[in-house]
Amino acid sequence: MNTEYINMDKPELWERDVVESIKLYNAWYMAYTHEVYKKTQKRINQIVIKGVTDSKFFNDISPTMLKKSPSVLKIFRMITSPPLARERLAGLAGVPLSFIKTMENDNQLPTRLSQQEVWKNLSKIIDVIQKMLDTDLIPWVADGRSPLEEERQLLVGIITERLSSGDTDSYLRNVQEQRQLAIISKYLNAKGYKFSSTEKYNQMRSATYSYHTNIPVHDGIDVNITVDVVIKPKNAPVGEMPILIEAKSAGDFTNVNKRRKEEAKKMEQLRKTYGDDIKYYLFLGGYFNTNYLQYEASAGIDWIWEHRVSDLEKTGI
Repeated sequence: MNTEYINMDKPELWERDVVESIKLYNAWYMAYTHEVYKKTQKRINQIVIKGVTDSKFFNDISPTMLKKSPSVLKIFRMITSPPLARERLAGLAGVPLSFIKTMENDNQLPTRLSQQEVWKNLSKIIDVIQKMLDTDLIPWVADGRSPLEEERQLLVGIITERLSSGDTDSYLRNVQEQRQLAIISKYLNAKGYKFSSTEKYNQMRSATYSYHTNIPVHDGIDVNITVDVVIKPKNAPVGEMPILIEAKSAGDFTNVNKRRKEEAKKMEQLRKTYGDDIKYYLFLGGYFNTNYLQYEASAGIDWIWEHRVSDLEKTGI
């Protein structure tokens, strides 16, 4: 079992590292997100204008409308009270979440379903939307009239704002992950490592690394878990288990405490499959408090901080 730890056995450093981690994340957030949000608003605004116009300012909220313009569903979800997340709509309507995602992301209807099944799901969705309409937002529909110009502008602005917040958060999560991976890459490249996107985890050559690699584990049944960064150390023999790193970023304390069991579960699966000497680490950036760190340490999971990337050296690379 590994006895040389990086940070998990140094609780006297945790509070200071939490402060430094938050400081680095906040600096990135304040420097980057304003521009991203404005660009997102501009892009979303054009989508909203088209969707609102296509639906005749919501005088046409029908399965036929959705069949003709599936991606408008994203806008329909924003005119309910309260606005509906995809998952909530799927649950209320009793339709697969994948059905909704295909409509909104690809602007098309699922091709594997029969026309009858498609129509049935569209009708269920519209039934929920109609029952939860925010009539204060679109008063002209109940009044049987066309919206005034100021009502149109207000409506488009509200929907744009609601959609922009969600899209920006999703985009920032992806950008933050790419930023973390770039930090790791820069460090490894300076050490003479090469990126490889073609090799399996057990066929990697020494001094190489890869992203989002499937690692098979046995947990009652054989399944694959995806690991963000897999590193084959220098001079490591073929077949030796590589180093596994999970990139984790968080903009608040709430979500990390909900997600902490995910890493503990992965570690449990990896140990059952590959033994206690498996090298599995977290790469942390953002809001990870001492409660989170204590939980991961108790699960035997060590970590490297984004603000002290040099600790990667201690993993054995």
